[in-house]
Amino acid sequence: MPYKYTNIETYNDSFFKVRQDSLYGLADRQGREVLPPEYMEIGEFHEGLAPIWDKYNLLGFINEAGHVVIDCKYNTSDASNGCQCARNMFSYASPGIFKSGYTLIRSNRSWGYLDKKGNIYWIEDDGK
Repeated sequence: MPYKYTNIETYNDSFFKVRQDSLYGLADRQGREVLPPEYMEIGEFHEGLAPIWDKYNLLGFINEAGHVVIDCKYNTSDASNGCQCARNMFSYASPGIFKSGYTLIRSNRSWGYLDKKGNIYWIEDDGK
C-alpha cells in the first residue's frame, strides 16, 4: 500500500479505511485506492449502503463496491432531533443509516426521507 496515507485500518472484509491528513477513503485488499481520501468520515454499511460525509459535513452514500451512488449534499448536523412529523412516521430512522430502505435527511430547512435510489420524500419545513 502506498506510503501516502497517515493511517490504515481494517474497515470490512473488502476494504481498508485509509487516512491522508484528516480525510478518509477506502483501499481494497490489494492496496488499490477505491475511494479517494476526500471524506471527513465513512460510516458502516446498512442495507448495502454506507454513509460518507464530505469536508463540508454533508452526507452522501457509497455502495458495497466503494462507489459514490448518492452525492454528498444532505445536512445531518441537527438531524438527531428530527422534525416531529419524521419522528412520528419513522421513529427508528437515523441519519446515515438505512432501515427498511429509507434514511432521514435534511436539506435547507426541510426534513425528509431518502430511498436507496436517491429519491426524496419531503415531510415538512421546520420554519427556521
